[in-house]
Amino acid sequence: MRPPPFASTGGGRVRLQLRVPIAQQGRAKTCAVLTLDNGAKRNALSPRMMAELGDAVTAIREHLHSDVGDTCVAVVLTGAHGTFCSGFDLSSSADDALLNPGFAGEMSLLMHENMLALHSLPLVSIAAVDGFALGGGAELASWCDFRVMSAGAKAGFLQTKMGVVTGWGGATRLRHLMGTSRALRLLTSPRVLSAYEAYDLGFATHPSSISMPSLVHSTATSGVSHPPSHESVTASAIDIVHRDIFERDWKDAYPAALRAMKRTLCGDAGLEGYLEGLRKSLANERQEFVQLWGAQDNVEAVKNALTPSAKSNKKGSNL
Repeated sequence: MRPPPFASTGGGRVRLQLRVPIAQQGRAKTCAVLTLDNGAKRNALSPRMMAELGDAVTAIREHLHSDVGDTCVAVVLTGAHGTFCSGFDLSSSADDALLNPGFAGEMSLLMHENMLALHSLPLVSIAAVDGFALGGGAELASWCDFRVMSAGAKAGFLQTKMGVVTGWGGATRLRHLMGTSRALRLLTSPRVLSAYEAYDLGFATHPSSISMPSLVHSTATSGVSHPPSHESVTASAIDIVHRDIFERDWKDAYPAALRAMKRTLCGDAGLEGYLEGLRKSLANERQEFVQLWGAQDNVEAVKNALTPSAKSNKKGSNL
């Protein structure tokens, strides 16, 4: 879909890497890597980043039809600066013009289409989570097929604490992932979960025993430890996925067969019917979100989150 006018506002970037090698042994494979980069806000998404995310997913789909796209088997979604994503950048809504139902509906629709586009790629999608996946960040992770969490990672659906419901499709996705009861348990409690609590509840699929920056440092050939840069954070996400999935589980799998298996589970033949069902659920979810966004409870929560004391403790948002 065409991004709405608000999508040109805000900071941060969504960076895309194609043809990233992911297996040192076994059959040659590559992946695409999407990196959320808004360090001052713990990678919270600005409107500009939402539009860039959609453009990046489109570029991945086009890459698959190119002459060099046949080895690509996965897309990894990760964050720069040692953290995943803290939801929506609340500083973008300091202008009251963004705290209204019109903005809420446009933002939610854009993110719903972005998530459906990511989810329907004929690639295994993997959220490589270190640091925080909060609010909308947890929703982003939920739309991936696998959620790899490092030992120190934390995830939480904090929307009820902000006076809203999920705006990026998290409720629809979690109901499909784990059923109504478990989804309600996650979504009605604004508690931040450890990686192992998230695994126990069925949210995390591959908890990691080594944090991403530590893994990068331990595998560095120079033996010199450096602070994680954008490149090293991206590499660390790939290393975790490589160790837990590609090297252990998919070492001998053929790329074409892996992509065919994803199509089989969410295949082209039944894809439109499947997506249409998701869109109906997302429309209901979006309606609830629009009604609460900018209402008294939400405005109060946003103002509290943007107070100096709150900003000193939280560098991002939790929506």
